[in-house]
Amino acid sequence: MTNSKKTKWDLSEAIAAGEKALVLSVKYSDLLGGRITQAGTDTLRTDVENLKKFPVDGTQKLVEQKAKTAGKDSSLSDLNLLVGSIRTLVKKSPTATPEMKKAFGVGARLSNSSSHQLAAGKLVVEAYNNFTGWSTTVGILEADITAIKAYIAEFEDKANKQTEAVKAKMDATFSKNSLQRQVEDEVSRISALGVIAFGKKDPAVAQLFEDLIPSHSSPKDNGDGTATPGTPA
Repeated sequence: MTNSKKTKWDLSEAIAAGEKALVLSVKYSDLLGGRITQAGTDTLRTDVENLKKFPVDGTQKLVEQKAKTAGKDSSLSDLNLLVGSIRTLVKKSPTATPEMKKAFGVGARLSNSSSHQLAAGKLVVEAYNNFTGWSTTVGILEADITAIKAYIAEFEDKANKQTEAVKAKMDATFSKNSLQRQVEDEVSRISALGVIAFGKKDPAVAQLFEDLIPSHSSPKDNGDGTATPGTPA
């Protein structure tokens, strides 16, 4: 069953430990007395190879994320500029009634919130539909409204795609963490079995198995104020 707990080691450490565990398992298989089966070794080998498919460095994903955000900001900037210009046009028009000014959002602050900016754009579209004839006389054209609709649609499309990308990333992270913890647990098991098998028989070999665990792994409390580093978890 897949272990979905939080990982204990860095990805590169888990891969390196898995590869070393495979080498020791094969090299000392006859002396381990059947403690480690061929099926177990094959499973670990497959898991390690699959774990290698995940990138160790997330820099590229960060660049992609920034590019998506930049695209969304561009849509909002264009929308903000057009909405602000139309509001100014309405505000300065001597024929604009208080009702018209309110409908176009004159006097309302254009905040940095994307939801507020989208709402302001939609408000202008609605106001234009209600006062189309008057809007045309002051220079607000159908093309302007079409542009606002396009900016809103572009932003919402990018936002939806980014949400999907984030979900996909979360799913991939969960899959990677589950697989990595599976490797970590198997390496820890092999480490413990090696120490048991060679502890007194061959301390040097036992040490090789104990060293499979990364040095920063949680130490074991000996109960006397001291700790044994690198204890298999």
